[in-house]
Amino acid sequence: MLLLGVVQDLKKTRRLLDLWSEAGADGVAFTVPFDRLDGSFFDNAKAARDMGLKVAIHPIEIGRTPCTPTEPGTHGFLLEKLALTMDNIKLLGLEPFLVIHPPRLAIPDMTLCGKKEVEEKTALENSLPFFDKLARIASQSSVSIAIENMHDPYANPGHSLYGYTVAQLESICNGRGFGICVDTGHAKLSVTSVSEYLNSSLNIVTVHLQGNDGSFDQHQLPNMKNVGDVQGVLRLISLNVPIIIEANSFQLLKKADESWEKTVEEVSDVVQAVRKRTLPQ
Repeated sequence: MLLLGVVQDLKKTRRLLDLWSEAGADGVAFTVPFDRLDGSFFDNAKAARDMGLKVAIHPIEIGRTPCTPTEPGTHGFLLEKLALTMDNIKLLGLEPFLVIHPPRLAIPDMTLCGKKEVEEKTALENSLPFFDKLARIASQSSVSIAIENMHDPYANPGHSLYGYTVAQLESICNGRGFGICVDTGHAKLSVTSVSEYLNSSLNIVTVHLQGNDGSFDQHQLPNMKNVGDVQGVLRLISLNVPIIIEANSFQLLKKADESWEKTVEEVSDVVQAVRKRTLPQ
Protein backbone atom coordinates (compact mmCIF):
# COMPACT_ATOMS: atom_id res chain seq x y z
CA MET A 1 0.00 0.00 0.00
CA LEU A 2 1.40 3.35 -1.08
CA LEU A 3 0.01 6.53 0.47
CA LEU A 4 0.91 10.18 -0.02
CA GLY A 5 1.17 12.55 2.92
CA VAL A 6 -1.20 15.49 3.32
CA VAL A 7 -0.62 18.33 5.76
CA GLN A 8 -4.06 19.13 7.13
CA ASP A 9 -5.47 22.26 5.49
CA LEU A 10 -9.25 22.48 5.36
CA LYS A 11 -9.25 24.87 2.39
CA LYS A 12 -6.87 22.84 0.23
CA THR A 13 -7.56 19.23 1.16
CA ARG A 14 -9.71 18.41 -1.88
CA ARG A 15 -7.11 19.79 -4.29
CA LEU A 16 -4.42 17.68 -2.61
CA LEU A 17 -6.61 14.59 -2.77
CA ASP A 18 -7.14 15.16 -6.49
CA LEU A 19 -3.38 15.53 -6.99
CA TRP A 20 -2.57 12.32 -5.10
CA SER A 21 -5.32 10.38 -6.84
CA GLU A 22 -4.21 11.49 -10.30
CA ALA A 23 -0.60 10.65 -9.44
CA GLY A 24 -1.61 7.04 -8.82
CA ALA A 25 -1.40 6.70 -5.04
CA ASP A 26 -3.56 4.19 -3.17
CA GLY A 27 -4.50 6.79 -0.61
CA VAL A 28 -3.47 9.56 1.75
CA ALA A 29 -1.98 9.96 5.20
CA PHE A 30 -3.21 13.08 6.97
CA THR A 31 -0.64 14.86 9.12
CA VAL A 32 -2.81 16.79 11.54
CA PRO A 33 -1.98 18.85 14.66
CA PHE A 34 -3.23 17.11 17.77
CA ASP A 35 -5.57 19.94 18.70
CA ARG A 36 -7.32 19.68 15.30
CA LEU A 37 -8.36 16.04 15.64
CA ASP A 38 -11.99 17.12 15.60
CA GLY A 39 -15.17 16.66 13.61
CA SER A 40 -14.05 18.78 10.67
CA PHE A 41 -10.89 16.75 10.31
CA PHE A 42 -12.75 13.45 10.32
CA ASP A 43 -15.13 14.88 7.72
CA ASN A 44 -12.09 15.33 5.46
CA ALA A 45 -10.91 11.81 6.22
CA LYS A 46 -14.35 10.45 5.36
CA ALA A 47 -14.41 12.48 2.12
CA ALA A 48 -11.08 10.97 1.08
CA ARG A 49 -12.31 7.48 1.90
CA ASP A 50 -15.49 8.13 -0.09
CA MET A 51 -13.26 8.96 -3.09
CA GLY A 52 -12.02 5.38 -2.91
CA LEU A 53 -8.73 6.36 -1.25
CA LYS A 54 -7.23 4.55 1.70
CA VAL A 55 -6.74 6.93 4.65
CA ALA A 56 -4.25 6.94 7.52
CA ILE A 57 -3.81 9.46 10.34
CA HIS A 58 -0.61 10.95 11.74
CA PRO A 59 -1.32 13.32 14.69
CA ILE A 60 1.57 15.67 15.46
CA GLU A 61 2.50 18.17 18.17
CA ILE A 62 1.61 15.85 21.03
CA GLY A 63 3.58 17.38 23.86
CA ARG A 64 3.18 21.07 23.21
CA THR A 65 2.20 23.14 26.24
CA PRO A 66 -0.05 22.85 28.21
CA CYS A 67 -0.37 19.07 27.69
CA THR A 68 2.58 16.73 27.37
CA PRO A 69 3.32 13.06 28.04
CA THR A 70 6.20 14.21 30.27
CA GLU A 71 3.70 15.79 32.70
CA PRO A 72 1.54 13.13 34.42
CA GLY A 73 -1.22 15.61 35.22
CA THR A 74 -2.04 15.99 31.52
CA HIS A 75 -2.11 12.29 30.65
CA GLY A 76 -5.91 11.98 30.96
CA PHE A 77 -6.65 14.57 28.27
CA LEU A 78 -4.11 13.15 25.82
CA LEU A 79 -5.15 9.55 26.32
CA GLU A 80 -8.84 10.34 26.02
CA LYS A 81 -8.27 12.07 22.68
CA LEU A 82 -6.05 9.28 21.36
CA ALA A 83 -8.62 6.67 22.43
CA LEU A 84 -11.35 8.63 20.61
CA THR A 85 -9.13 8.84 17.52
CA MET A 86 -8.63 5.07 17.55
CA ASP A 87 -12.39 4.61 17.85
CA ASN A 88 -12.95 6.91 14.86
CA ILE A 89 -10.34 5.04 12.82
CA LYS A 90 -12.31 1.84 13.33
CA LEU A 91 -15.70 3.50 12.86
CA LEU A 92 -14.76 5.16 9.56
CA GLY A 93 -12.81 2.20 8.20
CA LEU A 94 -9.47 4.04 8.10
CA GLU A 95 -6.10 2.29 8.02
CA PRO A 96 -5.58 0.57 11.41
CA PHE A 97 -2.35 2.23 12.55
CA LEU A 98 -1.55 5.49 14.28
CA VAL A 99 1.88 7.12 13.95
CA ILE A 100 2.91 9.44 16.77
CA HIS A 101 6.09 11.29 17.65
CA PRO A 102 7.79 10.92 21.00
CA PRO A 103 7.01 14.00 23.13
CA ARG A 104 9.07 17.16 23.22
CA LEU A 105 12.01 17.27 25.56
CA ALA A 106 11.06 20.43 27.39
CA ILE A 107 8.21 22.90 27.48
CA PRO A 108 7.21 25.61 26.85
CA ASP A 109 10.27 26.75 24.90
CA MET A 110 11.21 23.23 23.77
CA THR A 111 14.91 23.70 24.36
CA LEU A 112 17.46 21.45 26.01
CA CYS A 113 18.90 24.23 28.16
CA GLY A 114 22.40 22.96 27.48
CA LYS A 115 21.81 19.71 29.38
CA LYS A 116 21.23 17.16 26.67
CA GLU A 117 21.87 13.97 28.66
CA VAL A 118 19.93 15.08 31.73
CA GLU A 119 17.00 16.46 29.77
CA GLU A 120 16.73 13.42 27.51
CA LYS A 121 16.91 10.99 30.40
CA THR A 122 14.35 12.91 32.42
CA ALA A 123 11.98 13.36 29.49
CA LEU A 124 12.12 9.68 28.63
CA GLU A 125 11.60 8.53 32.23
CA ASN A 126 8.71 10.95 32.75
CA SER A 127 6.94 9.88 29.56
CA LEU A 128 7.11 6.11 30.12
CA PRO A 129 4.03 6.04 32.41
CA PHE A 130 2.10 7.76 29.61
CA PHE A 131 3.16 5.06 27.15
CA ASP A 132 2.19 2.38 29.70
CA LYS A 133 -1.34 3.84 29.79
CA LEU A 134 -1.47 4.20 26.00
CA ALA A 135 -0.41 0.56 25.62
CA ARG A 136 -3.33 -0.57 27.80
CA ILE A 137 -5.76 1.41 25.63
CA ALA A 138 -4.20 0.14 22.39
CA SER A 139 -4.37 -3.47 23.61
CA GLN A 140 -8.17 -3.18 23.58
CA SER A 141 -8.21 -1.68 20.07
CA SER A 142 -7.58 -3.06 16.59
CA VAL A 143 -5.37 -0.01 15.88
CA SER A 144 -1.58 -0.42 16.06
CA ILE A 145 0.62 2.29 17.57
CA ALA A 146 3.83 3.19 15.69
CA ILE A 147 6.38 5.51 17.34
CA GLU A 148 8.27 7.56 14.76
CA ASN A 149 12.05 7.91 14.81
CA MET A 150 13.17 11.52 15.13
CA HIS A 151 16.10 13.66 14.04
CA ASP A 152 18.81 14.63 16.52
CA PRO A 153 18.16 17.61 18.81
CA TYR A 154 18.88 20.90 17.04
CA ALA A 155 18.92 19.18 13.62
CA ASN A 156 15.71 21.01 12.74
CA PRO A 157 15.00 24.62 13.79
CA GLY A 158 12.63 24.85 16.74
CA HIS A 159 12.66 21.14 17.55
CA SER A 160 14.28 19.46 20.55
CA LEU A 161 13.34 15.82 20.51
CA TYR A 162 14.33 12.37 21.62
CA GLY A 163 13.60 9.07 19.91
CA TYR A 164 16.54 9.28 17.50
CA THR A 165 18.38 6.13 18.62
CA VAL A 166 17.42 2.46 18.60
CA ALA A 167 17.89 2.29 22.39
CA GLN A 168 15.49 5.19 23.01
CA LEU A 169 12.79 3.67 20.82
CA GLU A 170 13.31 0.26 22.40
CA SER A 171 12.69 1.79 25.82
CA ILE A 172 9.33 3.10 24.56
CA CYS A 173 8.21 0.16 22.41
CA ASN A 174 9.51 -3.00 24.05
CA GLY A 175 6.99 -4.69 26.30
CA ARG A 176 4.18 -2.36 25.19
CA GLY A 177 3.28 -3.87 21.84
CA PHE A 178 4.27 -0.75 19.91
CA GLY A 179 5.96 -0.79 16.54
CA ILE A 180 7.87 2.02 14.87
CA CYS A 181 7.55 4.21 11.82
CA VAL A 182 10.91 4.80 10.12
CA ASP A 183 11.14 8.31 8.68
CA THR A 184 13.97 8.44 6.13
CA GLY A 185 14.35 12.23 6.31
CA HIS A 186 14.65 12.13 10.11
CA ALA A 187 17.21 9.33 9.90
CA LYS A 188 19.34 11.41 7.52
CA LEU A 189 19.45 14.14 10.21
CA SER A 190 20.35 11.62 12.90
CA VAL A 191 23.22 9.56 14.25
CA THR A 192 21.06 6.48 13.57
CA SER A 193 20.80 5.31 9.96
CA VAL A 194 17.86 3.56 8.37
CA SER A 195 19.93 0.36 8.25
CA GLU A 196 20.32 0.38 12.03
CA TYR A 197 16.55 0.37 12.49
CA LEU A 198 16.26 -2.45 9.96
CA ASN A 199 18.89 -4.46 11.83
CA SER A 200 17.26 -3.93 15.23
CA SER A 201 14.55 -5.97 16.96
CA LEU A 202 12.05 -3.11 16.57
CA ASN A 203 8.91 -3.95 14.58
CA ILE A 204 8.59 -1.63 11.57
CA VAL A 205 4.86 -0.96 11.07
CA THR A 206 5.05 1.73 8.39
CA VAL A 207 7.48 4.06 6.57
CA HIS A 208 7.62 7.83 6.04
CA LEU A 209 9.61 8.23 2.83
CA GLN A 210 11.06 11.70 2.24
CA GLY A 211 14.37 13.47 1.66
CA ASN A 212 16.36 16.58 2.52
CA ASP A 213 19.70 18.23 1.73
CA GLY A 214 21.06 17.63 5.22
CA SER A 215 20.36 21.11 6.56
CA PHE A 216 16.88 20.54 8.04
CA ASP A 217 13.74 18.41 7.70
CA GLN A 218 12.58 19.66 4.30
CA HIS A 219 10.21 16.84 3.30
CA GLN A 220 11.35 16.74 -0.31
CA LEU A 221 10.06 14.15 -2.76
CA PRO A 222 12.51 11.27 -2.26
CA ASN A 223 15.22 10.30 -4.72
CA MET A 224 18.57 8.51 -4.71
CA LYS A 225 20.42 11.72 -3.83
CA ASN A 226 18.42 13.05 -0.86
CA VAL A 227 17.49 10.07 1.34
CA GLY A 228 20.91 9.46 2.87
CA ASP A 229 21.35 5.74 3.53
CA VAL A 230 20.32 4.65 0.03
CA GLN A 231 20.87 0.92 0.47
CA GLY A 232 18.99 0.98 3.77
CA VAL A 233 16.12 2.94 2.23
CA LEU A 234 15.86 0.49 -0.69
CA ARG A 235 15.65 -2.36 1.81
CA LEU A 236 13.08 -0.39 3.80
CA ILE A 237 10.71 0.20 0.88
CA SER A 238 10.92 -3.48 0.01
CA LEU A 239 9.17 -4.38 3.26
CA ASN A 240 5.53 -5.40 3.09
CA VAL A 241 4.30 -2.40 5.08
CA PRO A 242 2.40 0.80 4.16
CA ILE A 243 4.76 3.36 2.63
CA ILE A 244 3.85 7.02 2.98
CA ILE A 245 5.59 9.48 0.66
CA GLU A 246 5.69 12.42 3.04
CA ALA A 247 6.57 15.30 0.73
CA ASN A 248 5.83 18.93 1.56
CA SER A 249 2.29 19.27 0.25
CA PHE A 250 2.30 23.07 0.48
CA GLN A 251 5.30 23.26 -1.85
CA LEU A 252 3.70 20.79 -4.23
CA LEU A 253 0.50 22.83 -4.32
CA LYS A 254 2.52 25.91 -5.26
CA LYS A 255 4.06 23.94 -8.12
CA ALA A 256 0.64 22.65 -9.10
CA ASP A 257 -0.67 26.22 -9.32
CA GLU A 258 2.04 26.88 -11.91
CA SER A 259 1.64 23.60 -13.79
CA TRP A 260 -0.78 20.91 -12.66
CA GLU A 261 0.33 18.39 -15.31
CA LYS A 262 4.03 18.79 -14.55
CA THR A 263 3.46 18.38 -10.81
CA VAL A 264 1.31 15.29 -11.28
CA GLU A 265 4.03 13.82 -13.50
CA GLU A 266 6.73 14.58 -10.90
CA VAL A 267 4.77 12.91 -8.10
CA SER A 268 3.73 10.04 -10.35
CA ASP A 269 7.38 9.32 -11.22
CA VAL A 270 8.10 8.81 -7.52
CA VAL A 271 4.98 6.70 -7.00
CA GLN A 272 5.84 4.40 -9.91
CA ALA A 273 9.48 4.07 -8.82
CA VAL A 274 8.53 3.15 -5.25
CA ARG A 275 6.05 0.57 -6.54
CA LYS A 276 9.04 -1.03 -8.26
CA ARG A 277 10.96 -0.90 -4.92
CA THR A 278 13.36 1.76 -6.11
CA LEU A 279 13.73 5.56 -6.21
CA PRO A 280 14.10 8.15 -8.98
CA GLN A 281 17.61 9.34 -9.71
